[in-house]
Amino acid sequence: MKRRDLKRVLRENPQFAAWLRQDANRVKEVRTKPEEITNMINKWKQSTSGRRSSALDFEEISRKTKRASDVLGKVQNFMNSIADYAKEQDSNK
Repeated sequence: MKRRDLKRVLRENPQFAAWLRQDANRVKEVRTKPEEITNMINKWKQSTSGRRSSALDFEEISRKTKRASDVLGKVQNFMNSIADYAKEQDSNK
């Protein structure tokens, strides 16, 4: 992997860059063998995938719940307006 590509990968994956900086040996390895970066990315993904799956992301759950609540509220308002319109049409006949 070329140096320019390596910089792009590090810029696109700031968590991976932080993981590399945690160990001086990893930094040395990347500097001496930049072509090995794909193997290191795979190691990083394997080491972080176990931690992410076991922990609940309450912020994400909260955000999605709020979004779903907003959408359901809009649907409910729409259904209420249709019901009101139908009542008006029945009373005008």
